[in-house]
Amino acid sequence: MKGDVSNLQREISQLRKLVEEYRKKSESPKEPVTPQLRSGESSLRNEFDFAQAPITSIPNRRSTSGILETYAAPLPSGRPQSDLEESAQRTGGPSPSEANIAGAISRDGYLQVHGVTSTFHQESVRTGEDGDTLDVPARSNELESVSHRLIAYAALQKQHENFLFSDPLLYNDLDLDGVSPETAKHLLDIHWNRQHFTYLLTYRPAIMESLRTGGPYINKLLLNAIYYTSCQYSDRKSLRADPDDPQTMGAQFYRRFKELLVDEIDKPSIPTAIALLLSGQCLVAYGKQGGGWVLCGTAYRMIIELGCHLTADPRRTEQGSREIVGTEVRKRLYWGAFVIDKFQSLYLGRAPALRQSEARVSKELLDAFEEYEPWSPYVDSESDSFGEIMSPQAHVPRPAYGVSSFKALLRLAEIATEIMDTFYSMESLKLGQKAALERRVEFLHKLDRWQKELPPHLLCDPEGSHSPPPHQLNPHTTYWTLVILVWRPFMSNGHLSAYADPEFRSVVDKECAAASLKIWALVKTFKNTFTLQRAPYILCYAAYHAILVLIHSRETRVNFPDCVPYLWSALVDLKHGSHAGLTRPLQMLKSKLTEDVVAPLEPYPAENGNGPGAGAYCAGDIDMVGDSGAGAGTEAGIGTGAGIGIANADFLQTLDFDAWNTPFWLDRVVGNQLLQDDFTFGLGSMPF
Repeated sequence: MKGDVSNLQREISQLRKLVEEYRKKSESPKEPVTPQLRSGESSLRNEFDFAQAPITSIPNRRSTSGILETYAAPLPSGRPQSDLEESAQRTGGPSPSEANIAGAISRDGYLQVHGVTSTFHQESVRTGEDGDTLDVPARSNELESVSHRLIAYAALQKQHENFLFSDPLLYNDLDLDGVSPETAKHLLDIHWNRQHFTYLLTYRPAIMESLRTGGPYINKLLLNAIYYTSCQYSDRKSLRADPDDPQTMGAQFYRRFKELLVDEIDKPSIPTAIALLLSGQCLVAYGKQGGGWVLCGTAYRMIIELGCHLTADPRRTEQGSREIVGTEVRKRLYWGAFVIDKFQSLYLGRAPALRQSEARVSKELLDAFEEYEPWSPYVDSESDSFGEIMSPQAHVPRPAYGVSSFKALLRLAEIATEIMDTFYSMESLKLGQKAALERRVEFLHKLDRWQKELPPHLLCDPEGSHSPPPHQLNPHTTYWTLVILVWRPFMSNGHLSAYADPEFRSVVDKECAAASLKIWALVKTFKNTFTLQRAPYILCYAAYHAILVLIHSRETRVNFPDCVPYLWSALVDLKHGSHAGLTRPLQMLKSKLTEDVVAPLEPYPAENGNGPGAGAYCAGDIDMVGDSGAGAGTEAGIGTGAGIGIANADFLQTLDFDAWNTPFWLDRVVGNQLLQDDFTFGLGSMPF
């Protein structure tokens, strides 16, 4: 124990020296320091104090932001950079006029959320002409200083966390709401390994420090939400209410969550909003879509009430360590909720709640500690498969790239919002032919640009020897799903099919089929490395849409006869894992899988009358094959063959798969009722 303490002291000493170097660098006279940015040298010298001692008291108030923010600032040197498109206005806060209308700034410089029509509205202080932003012109050295402070803070809190559950003197003082320290550590470790990286909703240093010190960023509601959602990734039967019923996993934590919610629902707070989002997602996966939708909807309202969608005027707020941490927490909460809102809306086929046009908060996450932190799948030593999972072939540790992965997913969420608003709302029925086809080209160009501008460390090769972590696979499956959603309205059964002649419709079918094959390859990669029983519902949604497209593509089913059965099996595996909510969508799919789908198929004839043989892509299909990503035609007309192919010919020819020689795979799901025909873009759900 003494050796561990000595090592910890040495590491802290090294960190202090590093922070002191950053402090001196920040003090160098690169530019004149504006008084509004720093009121004297005390604020600057507070950087070292911030890293020297952990933050132990953070005021529980709504207005903890006060950090200078900007979209335009570069990342600190050494951080992976991405040129992903930023569609929102590059501003850290609202203009004076916007602030007055939204009720963004009160007289004391803190956020308020009562707009100009409200009886509670307090007129904001006018500090500039209309159109002038309230934030000070950004300087990269200022943001670097803040980033360094947050990274040092994260590193120190991680060291505290390493000893939190190993020393009885420490964990005996923790309030774990009656859960043993060993079980709590098990579930917290799962959370930080899996759910956390999907949306970066929870800011780990602040939450774990609050758990240790009684700070404002965790409460018992959030603690039980983490317990409950982490149970879906655990194999421990002791966590089941009924040891013989896997569907009761974590039920005791959800009951406790509902008990605590009664006292927290009318007291908006950051931990309560996070708890609602975590539990809401879990309920949707478990098949309780109504409850999940309501919890998440309440969280969105709470986030707006807390003002997390706005940034306070940095010239009238403090910039100490408390405000810097608070700003990072609020920023992650808002954008994490934004992504959840968009993909849950896709999953359920409903309109999203959070509107980006009303947000005035930076997307730049300044704590990049988790970018290079090593990531490996969490392995429970009590699991029966411990030895198998721990084999060297299972997974090679690699950097988490948590921040850049989330930024890539966030950009896809923005594009998804535009696609939903344009093609999957009632307004889509008012689109003229020219406008609809032009929007298709626009979306495909945006998706193509997203793919081309991915940083090299986020590229994914499904045929590679090593699979990236699940949170790095999610953007790729989502990308190909959005490609399908752009083309799908023009399919023969789509609601805009009248705008496509037979020639253009053939292009649509081939593009959708090629995207489905890409999803198939990614699902195989995921399953071979991590198994599908604990996959996120983003992957469920991708697999579902891939099989839905392939049902209508006879050519692809001929040349890739095991594709539909494999994806069907994947969905069934997901259902038997942590996605019981797939029962009804599977029943709907089964009603679409007619005898023509499962019956033996003859090779699809080529133009010369000679079939290419099973497993080969037809000549007509290869004509549409390219390697330029989503692509887009240069013209928006129909019947012109507009559109660039999205699959690579070599990829299609070399996919390795085992043939399914029997149609009996279809009987793996119970139920045979004929349900509704095609639906728009959401999965079917259980009645509320």
